[in-house]
Amino acid sequence: AEKAESSAQQVQQGIDNLREQQRWRSLTKDQRSMLVSELSRFAGTQITMLFMVSGGDETQHYAEQIADVLKDAGWKVGMNAGYYTGVPRYDLTVAVNDQKHPHAGTMLLSTLQEAKLPDVQGEARADLSEDSIELIVRPKPPSQN
Repeated sequence: AEKAESSAQQVQQGIDNLREQQRWRSLTKDQRSMLVSELSRFAGTQITMLFMVSGGDETQHYAEQIADVLKDAGWKVGMNAGYYTGVPRYDLTVAVNDQKHPHAGTMLLSTLQEAKLPDVQGEARADLSEDSIELIVRPKPPSQN
């Protein structure tokens, strides 16, 4: 009986892990409110959203949710699909010029982190112009089990 119960628990854990992996990311009402409130001070800021197509519809949907929040805060948002061929990454990345960039880019990074969006990273890139801000939305990480 113990063996059967242990097996049943393992199967249930596997089902729970699969359900979690299939669940789409979404912003909570509190996260939305906080982001709009904090980022509306930078209304008019232009940003390019880049979602990785390798994440499928889930990644695009998550990027669109974030874009809607930025638009509600008065930001001008461009949306593009992208490909990434390096080592797999699963973060949400705010990319700006490595030497000089808009203060709004720094505030976007800290506000996304403060709102507790998962795995928000900053990236400094010399290839971006001084006034560019990119927000790169990558796929969810694969299940660990």
